[in-house]
Amino acid sequence: ADGPAPPGASNTPAAIAAGVPLSTTDSLVEALEGIRLPCDLAPLTGTGDFDPREVALVTSGHPAEVVGRSLADELERIGFGIEGVDGTTILARDDRSLIELGLFADTIAGADGMRAFPTAPSGSVVARLRLR
Repeated sequence: ADGPAPPGASNTPAAIAAGVPLSTTDSLVEALEGIRLPCDLAPLTGTGDFDPREVALVTSGHPAEVVGRSLADELERIGFGIEGVDGTTILARDDRSLIELGLFADTIAGADGMRAFPTAPSGSVVARLRLR
């Protein structure tokens, strides 16, 4: 199903996990117009193919909790409502966009020892924003 979910469709985490497109904007840059990145966040390069609906941002010297709260505050400033899903995931909604913000304080993915973001400096925090 291409395009945004029809009116009345679920914008729940289950719908997000199912990959249902929920935004009427096609570009994360458009959705985040006017944002000022806090905590010295900068785009992380070398994360794969360009996707206009996703960006990974990286910073060092700031705890993940501070990065998450600061990004949530900034998203609220530009008109988004904020909903916490769990300790590392935040949903931000406005009238045309749903953004999933995932925080990664430890860039190790799992028991296999593979780094989730191999180009991120050791000890950094990565914030991944996805337009849903």
